[in-house]
Parts: sequence; C-alpha cells; structure tokens
Amino acid sequence: MTQANPYSPLPGGDVFVTDQRTSVLAIVALVLSIVGVCLVGVTAPIGAVLGIVALVLIANSGGRLRGRGIAISAIVVGLLVVAIWAALAATIFKGMSMFTNKFVQPAVTTVQDIDAGNFTNARAAFTPEATARLTDADFERFRTSYQAELGAYKGAPQGFFNFWAAYGQVGPLMQQFQGGTQDVFPMPGEFEKGMGVVAVQMKAGSAPTGGNLMPPMVNLMIVGPSGKKWTLWDPAAGSTAPPSPASDGAPAPGSPASGRIELTPGSSTRIDGWSVAYETDAEGKHWIRLGDSQERLRIDEGAPLDQNGYSMRIENGKLIVEKK
Repeated sequence: MTQANPYSPLPGGDVFVTDQRTSVLAIVALVLSIVGVCLVGVTAPIGAVLGIVALVLIANSGGRLRGRGIAISAIVVGLLVVAIWAALAATIFKGMSMFTNKFVQPAVTTVQDIDAGNFTNARAAFTPEATARLTDADFERFRTSYQAELGAYKGAPQGFFNFWAAYGQVGPLMQQFQGGTQDVFPMPGEFEKGMGVVAVQMKAGSAPTGGNLMPPMVNLMIVGPSGKKWTLWDPAAGSTAPPSPASDGAPAPGSPASGRIELTPGSSTRIDGWSVAYETDAEGKHWIRLGDSQERLRIDEGAPLDQNGYSMRIENGKLIVEKK
C-alpha cells in the first residue's frame, strides 16, 4: 500500500500562501524622508537608506510583504530633500563667506591697522572728507582709550557659527545703537581682555569701492564690556579738524570765527566746542549731525533749524550756519 506524501500540494494544485501585509519599515522610511523637509534634512538620508532596505526585504519576502511603491517613494523623497538642503546650505555658506571677506574683513583690517599704529593705511578705508579731518592725534587717542580697557584688538570671531554666536554674547552692548541711523553696522570683536563691539559708520547713500561690499567709512566706534563707547572722530574728546587758512590774523571766510560757515555734503566742522556735519542721502534729502550723537536731524530747504545759538539752513546745495 502506497503511503501519501504529507508535503504534496493540495488537490487541485493550490499552494498555501500566508496573508500579505504592508511593510512597516517602508512606512517608517517614507515618514522620515518627509519629516526631513522640516528638520533641515537630518532624517531624510535615514529615510532613503531604510527605503532601500525595505525594498530588498519586500523583494525577498516571497509575496508576504507589500509596499514596494511606498519604499520607492521614501528613497526618492529622501534623496530629493537631501539635495535641496545641501544646495541651500551651500548657497548660504557661499553668501556668508562673501559677506565675511568683502564686508567684515575690511573693517577688521582697518581696526588692526589702527591698533598697530598704521594710521596711513587705516585712512584708506574712510571717505575723503573723513580722511581730511582725521589727524594722527585722533587715531592715537582712540587707540589708547579702548586699549586701556580692552587691550589689543585680535579680530572678528573666526568661523561662520562662531561669528554669529558672538552676536548673542555682545547683544546687550549693541542696544545703544538701536533706534539710531541705518548707516551704523555693529559687529562682535575679540580683544585681549574680552569681547567687545566694533561699530562701523558708513556714508549714507555711498557705493562700495575697491571690490568690497562695505561703503567707505565716516567714523568708527568701539564698545567695551562695561558699556563704555569710544569714538574715533569725537569732537567732545578733543578731535580737531585741520585749521582753515587765514591772513593777517583775520578769520577766514566760512570759518567758525567768521560767524558764517558753509558746508558741502560730506563735510563737517567744529563750532564753539561742538561739531556739525552735513550729509545728503541717495534721495537728495539733507541731514545734519551734532556733537557725538549718532542721530541724524533732517533739514529741508526753506525750513531753518536753530541749534546752540546758531541758525542752520540749506542754500544752493550747501549748509549755511550763522551765529544768531
């Protein structure tokens, strides 16, 4: 008598197949790839790798696993998210590198020249008007003052993340520039005795020169950890502009002693111990600065201002200052 084979197929040729189920790994892979869009692409590569693993397991499951489309989607989405974030990161780093080299570095070099006593080199970063009024005594007073508290200037924090992280460290010191003019740019600076702020004041409406992104400077300020501020062009501290020529001991026309002063855009002078500077912007508006203040006062033609016993008005594109 022949014994039946217990492993033979069932009558009719049917083969027993277990129920299919969707691959959990494929689902997890797709979720991680999609979440990578919001998480700077961190989970996207993991999702892509798990998608490949899920695809292999599905192929070798003998039909027990399904979800091949989900696994493929996880791979495609993961790789796409990685590519997008990589391109975005490369663009940001390139932009920051250009900003550092073309904007921050010129300011750093200028402060380093001042710190080392190379005043001639430092003048090259300033406007012609600022260069004409700045003396070696101004540079020396400025350098001696900030070094007494901060020590020598070392430069800006190195590296993308270190530079921007330093803003959080010196943030409170920058509050004194809030509400001021938009032509003052503060940045963190490293000194021998700690962190400080280097604030560059640029000429309003002027274009960058020499392949840099930073326009020429009109002034420079440094703030120490104590909150004390030192200003390069600071009439209150004894800055002096080159004297106006005179003859026979008489006041030169347009000099403070004559009682009438004419200033062209970008120029400044001292009157009775206080300073006045005249500027125009790209829109043709007229502005004056008084003393050591970083605030600008707008002055319009036909609308004179009275300040410190002097009358100021715009006449034929010049600022006329006359003693009352």
